[in-house]
Amino acid sequence: MCSVIEDTGSKHKINAELYNALLIREDEQKVIELCRKVPDHALYILTIHHDTVLHMATYSKKRNLVLKLLDELPDQYLDKMTRQNQAGNTILHETATSNLAIPVAEKLLKKEPGLLGMRNNNGETALLRAARYGKADIFNFLARRVSGYDLGTKLPFLHRNDKTNVLHIAILSQHFDLALQIAHDYWYLIEEQDVDGMTALQLLACKLEAFDRKRAEGFFNKLIYCGERVEEVSIPHFRNHRNNMGFTPEELFATANNELRTQSKEWLKHTADRCLAVAIFVGTVAFFAAYTVPGGANVGTGYPILLHHPFFATFAVSNVLSLTFALAAGFTFLSILSSPYRLQDFKQSLPNKLTLGFTFLFLSACLMTVAFAATILLMIKNKEHWAKILLYTCSIIPVGIFTLSYFSNYVTKSIARSCKKFCSKTGLPVPQFFVSLLKRIFCFSKCLNDKTTGSSIP
Repeated sequence: MCSVIEDTGSKHKINAELYNALLIREDEQKVIELCRKVPDHALYILTIHHDTVLHMATYSKKRNLVLKLLDELPDQYLDKMTRQNQAGNTILHETATSNLAIPVAEKLLKKEPGLLGMRNNNGETALLRAARYGKADIFNFLARRVSGYDLGTKLPFLHRNDKTNVLHIAILSQHFDLALQIAHDYWYLIEEQDVDGMTALQLLACKLEAFDRKRAEGFFNKLIYCGERVEEVSIPHFRNHRNNMGFTPEELFATANNELRTQSKEWLKHTADRCLAVAIFVGTVAFFAAYTVPGGANVGTGYPILLHHPFFATFAVSNVLSLTFALAAGFTFLSILSSPYRLQDFKQSLPNKLTLGFTFLFLSACLMTVAFAATILLMIKNKEHWAKILLYTCSIIPVGIFTLSYFSNYVTKSIARSCKKFCSKTGLPVPQFFVSLLKRIFCFSKCLNDKTTGSSIP
């Protein structure tokens, strides 16, 4: 076996053949044949970084090849299963980066159980590395292997050499769903501090990158919610713990997210200010429409000429309701503009006010459209001049544009939320045709909003 690589030239040649078969041609059978010829079989060191063939095959996500190589690995080489590359990673460390490699991890630990406790140059066990990569399936598999240990024996598997635990790593790596699971399963890690005196809740308060920023206040709301989820499983007295800088989790959260709160405040002010102007406009139009009824008034009695026409009642009711909803929307948006914008206001108060304001404004605009439509029908019935009819028809266009422009906000803030609550309470699914209709209207209105209003969100 050794004769194949007894000189440097032969070694370079066999390395090139293995590398080519493994990573370029991906010829698994050729890799297996070459491993039979080299010293240490699949544990043969292939790269200048001390990666073995199994390291490279595992890193390249070639699960079937790794399983075949492990099956063929002679027993005399089992003592070399713990080989580490220059980064200190064992084959199990490389396995921990993929959820599909659970069969490989199972076979590795069967051949060499000591791999589970080995650390790389970062002081991480394979369990910690799985948390770093956010691989929940392989993490749970490895966690089950230490679940039967007592607390004192288990803790080394959950900690790096520098006091950083697996919960800290999951948060720092922005894998928040896995972090929440870890917080529930290993609740005693929540109160632990890392080398900088930071707890899990304090680390979470500093992480902004993992949340959707499609809407600034929605993003901030999610961040508050995620922080509260971790706070729920925290020990009560530990919520007032101060880090090395003297901040509690709540104070650190407010400080770290001060810029985001400022952006959310500016966006809310900008949106509320524009919507208030539109609400005043709609209310003004509805107010004047009430004194200039279609068809005019009888000179003798002062009553509207078309009073007994069916569409006159439609005009009157829709116009009054439009005025009412416009005033309600105006007061709602005014309350947003006068808000103190405290941290807790972004959780419920401000989003609810914004949704309510959009709802009132949307209803007001829709009812104004109905009033205009009734006016046109009344004027046609009364045989008014076509120029006047055309003028009324054109006046509907700005209202329609506004309605479609803000319908996307209304969908995301009101209809979607209402549907979600309804489905969660009743267990009934939303009809597919209704979902498709909302998606089409939402896409159209969003496109129209981008082109006509030029609205920007920080």
